[in-house]
Amino acid sequence: MQAVPPRLIIHSDSTLNKTEKMLRVSIEKRIYPLTKYDPILDNRDDRGEVKTLAYIAVKELIYYLYTKNLSDKQALKYLYRYQYHLTKREKLTNPNWNEFVDDMNDLYQAFLKNK
Repeated sequence: MQAVPPRLIIHSDSTLNKTEKMLRVSIEKRIYPLTKYDPILDNRDDRGEVKTLAYIAVKELIYYLYTKNLSDKQALKYLYRYQYHLTKREKLTNPNWNEFVDDMNDLYQAFLKNK
């Protein structure tokens, strides 16, 4: 039986839209010098970690901007809905805005309080 939303999601760069791909690449450029990964060589050392961190950063950016009051909160809510909660499929796999914020708060609130 599959959980809704799924508990394990396999992400791939092909699921990112054009803007997200641009963000992922720019984040990846900032992360990789701190690792053994070299995008020119596309070596295996730390490649998965760098790409995963960059991917996650793109998907969590809305929450960060929301939490730090770095953008209009209502606009971020609409952006989230447009990007991740528009179609029937997206509504099955992604939480609604309030659940998203609550879940992210549960994950990061202790960390954010220390900053």
